[in-house]
Amino acid sequence: MTTNNIHFKKILTTWTDPTFISKLFFSFGFFTLSLIINYYAVRYATVNAGEPIGDLILNILPKIDTTFIHEKLASILQTITALILVCNPKLINFTLRAVGVLVLTRAVFINLTFLGLPQDSVPLQSFYTYGGDLFFSGHVALAFMIALIFWNIPKIKYLYLIISLGMGIEVLVGHYHYSIDVFAAPFITYGIFILSKKLFKEDAYALEKDTRELR
Repeated sequence: MTTNNIHFKKILTTWTDPTFISKLFFSFGFFTLSLIINYYAVRYATVNAGEPIGDLILNILPKIDTTFIHEKLASILQTITALILVCNPKLINFTLRAVGVLVLTRAVFINLTFLGLPQDSVPLQSFYTYGGDLFFSGHVALAFMIALIFWNIPKIKYLYLIISLGMGIEVLVGHYHYSIDVFAAPFITYGIFILSKKLFKEDAYALEKDTRELR
């Protein structure tokens, strides 16, 4: 039996495992709840946004419309992640739970201090963002979180580190975020990743084991 056939059989076995499916329902429910809370949190933060504040890096960088890149990078990130997880279902539970914790944490942070949008910034609006949710950058954080989750697989890790870096540069050039939103995101995300490993020990163990096998 070839390596591809063995891997396909493992995928099929996982997707038909009742225990896995029951855990998946919980993980998906938790992740969905985090998105719903985020939906209302970003709108509350936007309604209560204050006046713009000064930013050393934004004062230096010329403002360039990067809306197209912003939206495309986000779509690429979501699509690639979904494909990787479908092909490696054992990693789904920890990923959904860790990202859910990340989303919930950010939903709190964006409403602790009502930062105003950067000067001349055009707010982006979608289900995930309404423009006034600034600290910390969700795009940078999400890409960095996926890089941490797949840290044992170099090709995937470096891909997402590059995407995270690209997101950081893009939102600064577009003046969608303050520099503190971008530079703080990886540090906060790493803390959330460590916390998630402690909260979901069984899934974290499976993640470590499976990613080492996939390397």
